[in-house]
Amino acid sequence: MLPRRQIRRKGSTLVSRAACPAASLAASRVVLRVVPAEAPPPTVVRIGGSIVAPKLVRQVKPAYPSVATQARVRGLVILEAQVDVHGAVKSLKVLRGPPLLEEAAMEAVRQWRYQPLLLNGEPREFILTVTVVFNLAPVGS
Repeated sequence: MLPRRQIRRKGSTLVSRAACPAASLAASRVVLRVVPAEAPPPTVVRIGGSIVAPKLVRQVKPAYPSVATQARVRGLVILEAQVDVHGAVKSLKVLRGPPLLEEAAMEAVRQWRYQPLLLNGEPREFILTVTVVFNLAPVGS
């Protein structure tokens, strides 16, 4: 027969008492301390608040899709971009914008480059929101 265990908590300490059925054996007592672990630093940092976005080193203008030009579609495409430790855009997610303009905006932003974000001297990946504006040139110009 396996010993029965009684575990109780005393503040940040767990106390375990194994009750043994044999009368000749005394009950053993094990004390375990629960120590809160320090949270590891985030691997990806969200830009905002006191963290300022690194300088944009290379910005490629989007090509206006011909279908959007013919349909006279204009507007803003808002993207969430994740940038790697070298400053290259790693992934993109469309938050909002006209569907005809989304792919052109993503194609341009994928080519953008940023200065690496340094926190305590260590390069970090970061996430930021990017707005790409599409305006049609006035007719006749």
